[in-house]
Amino acid sequence: MYAYDGVTYDTEWVSPVLEKNIMGIAVGDLDNDGDNDIAVSTGNPGEPQVEGEGGEGYLYVFERDGSAFTQAYKSSNIDAALGITIAELDGSTYPEIGLATGYLEVIDPTAGTSELHGNVRVYGYSGSSYGSEWNSNDLGEIVGAIASGDLGGSNDYLVVGTGGDSRNNNGVTGEVIVYKRSGGTYITDGTTIDSDRYRPYGIAIGDVDRDGENDIAVGTGDFGDSKPTISVYEGEGSRSVKYSRTIDTSSIWGVTVSDFDSDNFPELIYGTSGGEIFIYDAETEDFESKTSALSAKAGHYGGIIVADLDPTGEEDKNEMIIGSEAYMWVFTTEGQTDAPDLVINGDEITFSWDSETEKPDEDEDINMDVVVHNLGTQPADNWIVRLYDGKPTNKKITEFSCIEDPDCAIPSGGSFTFQRIWYGVSTTPGYHEIYASADDRNNDETRTNNNEDYAILEIEEIPNDKPVIVASVDTSLLWIDEPVRVDAGQSYDTETTDGEPDNADGEPDLTYRYFTENGWTSWVSDYTWDMSFSSPGEKEILVAARDERSKESDEYSITVEVKANTQPTAILLTNVSSPVEVSDGGFITFDVSQSFDPDEKSELEYRFSFGDNVYSDWVKEGQTVRLYRNAFFTGTNGGELQLDSGEEVLRDKFGIIRVFRLIDSELYEIIDSQNTGRGYNYTLPENTEEKIFYAQLMARELSDNGDDDILASTWSDPVQVKVFMPENILPVAMAKAGIFIEGQGIFSDRVDYAKTGDQVTYSAAESIDPDGDDTTLSYSWRILDSRGSEINLLGDKTMKSFKRTYNEPGTYTAILTVTDVRGGSSTWQAVVIVTAGAGYGAEVEESGLPTNVLIGGAALGVLALFGGARALSSMRGGGDEFDDMFEEETVVPGPLELQCPSCGGLISITTTQRPIQVGCPMCQSQFVIRE
Repeated sequence: MYAYDGVTYDTEWVSPVLEKNIMGIAVGDLDNDGDNDIAVSTGNPGEPQVEGEGGEGYLYVFERDGSAFTQAYKSSNIDAALGITIAELDGSTYPEIGLATGYLEVIDPTAGTSELHGNVRVYGYSGSSYGSEWNSNDLGEIVGAIASGDLGGSNDYLVVGTGGDSRNNNGVTGEVIVYKRSGGTYITDGTTIDSDRYRPYGIAIGDVDRDGENDIAVGTGDFGDSKPTISVYEGEGSRSVKYSRTIDTSSIWGVTVSDFDSDNFPELIYGTSGGEIFIYDAETEDFESKTSALSAKAGHYGGIIVADLDPTGEEDKNEMIIGSEAYMWVFTTEGQTDAPDLVINGDEITFSWDSETEKPDEDEDINMDVVVHNLGTQPADNWIVRLYDGKPTNKKITEFSCIEDPDCAIPSGGSFTFQRIWYGVSTTPGYHEIYASADDRNNDETRTNNNEDYAILEIEEIPNDKPVIVASVDTSLLWIDEPVRVDAGQSYDTETTDGEPDNADGEPDLTYRYFTENGWTSWVSDYTWDMSFSSPGEKEILVAARDERSKESDEYSITVEVKANTQPTAILLTNVSSPVEVSDGGFITFDVSQSFDPDEKSELEYRFSFGDNVYSDWVKEGQTVRLYRNAFFTGTNGGELQLDSGEEVLRDKFGIIRVFRLIDSELYEIIDSQNTGRGYNYTLPENTEEKIFYAQLMARELSDNGDDDILASTWSDPVQVKVFMPENILPVAMAKAGIFIEGQGIFSDRVDYAKTGDQVTYSAAESIDPDGDDTTLSYSWRILDSRGSEINLLGDKTMKSFKRTYNEPGTYTAILTVTDVRGGSSTWQAVVIVTAGAGYGAEVEESGLPTNVLIGGAALGVLALFGGARALSSMRGGGDEFDDMFEEETVVPGPLELQCPSCGGLISITTTQRPIQVGCPMCQSQFVIRE
């Protein structure tokens, strides 16, 4: 930071290197020691905060030390400080320092998520040290500009500009917010201005149109394809725009309102990002002058100052100092216009009244005579004189104007006298300084320091009793933002109401004013007044009355207690005592009855998180609600369900949407409009024996009147729900074997009639899983021969059924192991005894009965066996399976079963050899089969 001599521009002092870039400089006597001090704000506007690093800023204070300055204070990190102002805001001995701060915080660089932060801060001197006096809440946008001034009869206003939000094309425009000192804090005042652009960081306060009230000039950044604007807004009331101009540049952040050329008319001066300075007449909007391109961002961050750098010099001229990214310039006006010089002397402001008293009383009309002189070299034919009660910034009484009227034109060296009346209805008793202020409306006058003066007037008070104020409220306990009505209708005045209550005739005769958290109201003709409070605590309401002679009563104090709305508390219970354990598919009834609103302000609604990625929508007592998987909620106070965002409504196994209702604080499933008496059921994921789910509840206040003052609880403590598979019931293995005869087979776990060459069918079809799905069973077979050796089954080992042909006699034991999906298993054996069939071994001589006899008998035997096997199959419910097995391709042709003609015994032929001699195993008869 550099300090230059204002006349020679020599460097007088250089500060040590400060931390971060210097963004703002303000000068004032901060510690009231008679010497000016320097307040400096630092920060890097484009530097984000990543993992806690970056975005810092500081406040420095340097105090005068001889011809130099020494550092008296450095704050801790206050975030990047972009704007600074010095103003007396709280009426104390020491002025305050206002700061605009903010930065971008990067949350996740990979995901590209970030947050904006911004604060308005006030620092001051306590008499011994500097420190923070007030911080605003985080505004959620970078605060990039600040100015101070009088926007309502006092100099305790701060005006700030927020940057808006252009991230990811959010399109949130910046705002201009006005704060006013109120008690020990600062509150927003009046209407917030929407700049319609990003980054309204050029802010200045001044009386642009000379109407006696200050305005707010605002320069902005761009907004998409929309170029920046320079606009002027009303300083009070609705803060509507007075005029606005679009500028072809990227930003207009250097703005000031000042009478640079000393012609008694303010100029609106602004700098562009391209480096140009423009000067316009603030009242007429006429262009006056501009510079060529100086350097980038001319005047940005408050870098335009108008001051008289050489107040003791011969020339009474102002200078304009402009900063930029690379240079500093000093500009001044050139030449002197032949202009009028309007002069008013206080001793030529005189008063008269009708009575012969030494002083007028408050009811008398007062004549005011004013003499205006023109000491300039040119005539003054377009001028105006305004009369004020007090300084010209205070209340205006009246005015006299001369507009190209030869009767009032003042020649060079001449004077003009006019008279105006201050009517008694407007006067007040006491001491008054009556100011007269002359203005040249042709904008020619350049010397204005002699344009105003004042005379003293004392007005006598007419004896008058002051009113007696009596007030009450309709409630002494209320919520934040809840209106309370103050009734002062019982107030009275001896003269104005003849001692009767003011509300006796239903019409107010007194006027009243009321003190709220925003300060005093104006005087109003209303003995009732509604007000509310934005913060909790014990609040004092003051009421005062004034009679028709403007005599004020004492102040009447009423105390009310304002309660803050607090979050409800969500408590989730179940119908199962702790620990909560249910089997797979079991139901739990959830209970919200213990949830509560500490304030008992409103009823509650609820939403459930069941812990298995299933959520309910908001539901209140008696309402029905759907449940959703992958539900997405967004917004404040618990958020709202976002439909068509990937959620899946919960359905039953038939695809029907499941519906639940909150009945007597318990959540039940509703089917066909009937309460099932069942709550919510959990299902374990596949191949999972047990799992713990964590169910939670959120509660939210219901608003009866649609206001926004509702709060939601945090998630309740989780209810731990253990879901388990019940004890596994082992499967039942059933191994059977059988031999098909012409498609019919008899199956058993012991078969002792098999012959070599017979095809044996093994089946596990009758195995079951008592607590599961039979189709999910797995099978494993082992077959041991008579020696205990295991036969290689190849691909048949895991089959549900298969066929096997034995060519050697012996006992074959099949061992079946059946396993369910949960790993439970059981075994069963099927024993097949194979004896040597006819034709096993050497050939024999042909003998026996004639072939036709044997075949005839065999046919009868086959039919009998086939019928018996079919009947057995039907009785066991396996007819089709037996048919299928019979139809399958076999290793050898199926056995030929014949009935012995001698004894009726069964003869089984398993070989294709013909002719063949066979013997009956029962009677030992021998036969020859030729076909």
